[in-house]
Amino acid sequence: LEFRRVLFRSSRSAAVTPDDVLDRGTQIIEARLDDQPLVQARLLRSVGHAYLVLGRYEKARPLFERAIEIHREWLGEEHAEFALSISFLGDLLVLLGHSTEAQRLHERALDIRLRVLGPEHRTVMWSLRSLASAELVGGNYERARSLYERARDLAERTLAPEDLDGATTLYWQAQLAMET
Repeated sequence: LEFRRVLFRSSRSAAVTPDDVLDRGTQIIEARLDDQPLVQARLLRSVGHAYLVLGRYEKARPLFERAIEIHREWLGEEHAEFALSISFLGDLLVLLGHSTEAQRLHERALDIRLRVLGPEHRTVMWSLRSLASAELVGGNYERARSLYERARDLAERTLAPEDLDGATTLYWQAQLAMET
């Protein structure tokens, strides 16, 4: 409640844009959560994701990078939170067309998730899909197809038929089939 009150305090007289809210939120997160670095990292990553969805890539990137730094420092590089943060940065890099760097980050997130969470975990499927997207942007269609197939197989083994993650995997696999 206090966070919302501070966030919206200065916005009563003028039209508020999503950027205004996110910028102010970022300032509050950075100023008030230094003593809670893991909460700070999660929130910065969330705000970065909001910027990504809004197409504000230049604002998303430093927030993802800061979340990665915090997770590296406090949890190490063999942690699911670190894998999630580098995956978000990888998603951004795919959208920017930086497929090689995105592939590297998604491969790393996949490796971490396989070791830390096991081969049947839902986030392994996410990593397979994200890596497939990076491969697709890089023009590696066969590799992308193989990764989408692995993600689909994992979804079929581990998810309920009505689970949206399974449907999303099928959607992206179909998109690839239409493009090639």
